[in-house]
Order: sequence, then structure tokens, then C-alpha cells
Amino acid sequence: MSERRTWLCEVDDDGVLTFPDELLSLQGWKEGDDINFDILPDGTLILTKVTTNGSEDNQAEFNSPNEC
Repeated sequence: MSERRTWLCEVDDDGVLTFPDELLSLQGWKEGDDINFDILPDGTLILTKVTTNGSEDNQAEFNSPNEC
């Protein structure tokens, strides 16, 4: 079973979501990457980095709308 972690993310007045540095590092994401958000019927968020060729990789899954 994998370790579960929780991060709090800031959303500014313009609606820009900022991920903590630790989460970016763990996922291999960097500032400016395009992230696809999918919301499953059970409320789980699937965040996936969109690569330059349009495919998606480096997926992160969050099981609560309060997690980031």
C-alpha cells in the first residue's frame, strides 16, 4: 500500500492554483506545465501532466476535494 500525503494548495484571486514544491518534485512537474483535471463520479480528482505531443503522463490521484 502506498503512503498517502495531503497538501494544501493556494488559489489566487485570478483562479491560479499553485502546487507546493514537494508535490511538483514528486510528480516531476514544473511551473508552466499543463495539467489536465478529471473529476470522477466519486469525487476523486485525477491530475495528469499533458506533454508536448498531447499525451498525458505523471498522473496524480486525490480522493477528496479537500486534498491537493
